[in-house]
Amino acid sequence: MREIKFNFIYGIDGETETYFNKTFTFGEIEGGCHFDEISDSPLLRDYSILGKRQFTGLKDKNGVEIYEGDIIFNGDDYDYVVYEENKFIFELLGDDCVYWERLEVIGNIYENPELLTE
Repeated sequence: MREIKFNFIYGIDGETETYFNKTFTFGEIEGGCHFDEISDSPLLRDYSILGKRQFTGLKDKNGVEIYEGDIIFNGDDYDYVVYEENKFIFELLGDDCVYWERLEVIGNIYENPELLTE
């Protein structure tokens, strides 16, 4: 069974240098010990949550965990990961074949939206 984790992307709208990520397990969130870090807390000042992403349970060729909203390079095309109808799918932008041995996370739709237009 996969570990249930969520990744939160914080930032200040329009300022790409200010993005940062924080990942929590379901147990940590359920326990409430990190609520300040995942809410719009005064501790975060001007930061807000720009994206909430769930872990797919998969890793890319480099061992990087794959989250919903990640932009991946599958060897030929760029795709991104979507959670739809209770499953994770690749929203294919090109070829309909995924080469698992070449799959690589290269960014995400929140911090690197320009990758989807290239």
